[in-house]
Amino acid sequence: MQGKYNFASDSERNIARIVWNRTRMDRDPDHLKYARKMALRHVNSTNLADTKGHGPKGLKPEVWNGLVDIWLKPEWTKKSDANRCNRAAKPDSALHTGGSISFREHKKRMVKINIYNIFIYNYTYMLYISGFSPTVH
Repeated sequence: MQGKYNFASDSERNIARIVWNRTRMDRDPDHLKYARKMALRHVNSTNLADTKGHGPKGLKPEVWNGLVDIWLKPEWTKKSDANRCNRAAKPDSALHTGGSISFREHKKRMVKINIYNIFIYNYTYMLYISGFSPTVH
């Protein structure tokens, strides 16, 4: 069977499969969380058991119902509650970083730099307008 995409070699096909699987592992939890939210909204309930049979389009009902059964297990809810508490208790621990400095810290530093630069610009401009120009020796 010929697929939608053609690869020059089997190794390229294998690399593409690995990338696809990693991407899916990264994105699927977000999609499933959104699907749960929309299913709960659709059935107008806060009980996850009511969403059986109301999964997203493109997902077989038996697969959706199996996922709902997993989400209703006590082990799953215990793990989910523990993770929620951990995220709430340490908001800085899950920060994305660009190198060794978190993006939040970069943002704080950039605000300070921008405010300083604006101050220097305005101060210099006011000196220029008023006719006072610092001389450099």
